[in-house]
Amino acid sequence: MPIVHHNPTHERADIAGPSTNTDNNVPQWDGANTKTLKDGLALGTSADNLLQLDGSAKIPAVDGSQLTNVTLGDGSVAGAQLDTYVLGDTLYHSNDAETSSNATNYTKTKEIVVYRAGALRIKWDMKTGSGSYACYGKIYRNGSPVGVEKTDNNTGYLTQSDDIAGWSAGDLLQLYIENAVGGWSTFVQNERLYIRKWTYNATV
Repeated sequence: MPIVHHNPTHERADIAGPSTNTDNNVPQWDGANTKTLKDGLALGTSADNLLQLDGSAKIPAVDGSQLTNVTLGDGSVAGAQLDTYVLGDTLYHSNDAETSSNATNYTKTKEIVVYRAGALRIKWDMKTGSGSYACYGKIYRNGSPVGVEKTDNNTGYLTQSDDIAGWSAGDLLQLYIENAVGGWSTFVQNERLYIRKWTYNATV
């Protein structure tokens, strides 16, 4: 059986609390290497507060402008609360699948949800099914035309580009196409959005 030696010099070090304290404050040590507590920090969203999740286990609305290296998925933060789009050449989003239409009036073939306000550089590849008949393409916003009409009569894909400002969070960016003659199709693919590269500065 092991023998346990009791050392009377190893006495318990009591922790001393503050003379007064505030209800619901989280206590802190009052100095380094001390056993004395001070009143501590309040819970809330004001300066020097400790952040507390709300009743739905979510972070309440706070200013996140000093956050860095934050990875956000599309729509994970409300678009209206994020920095605005600025024109640039960094690929932001793509809808690359080939689609077509043989309609002789503008028909929607692609649609992308815009998650924040600002300006976008929009590119897409377009071709006609017959070199004898021109194809046409134009960018719409929420069902209304806002882009410059693009046209060509090449049977091989050519890239079209349009810089458009005035987007708001939640807008639908739509690509409409038509062909000069019914029975011949206009083909599009690689609809892509470009912006200036930025860091995320968000109110979350």
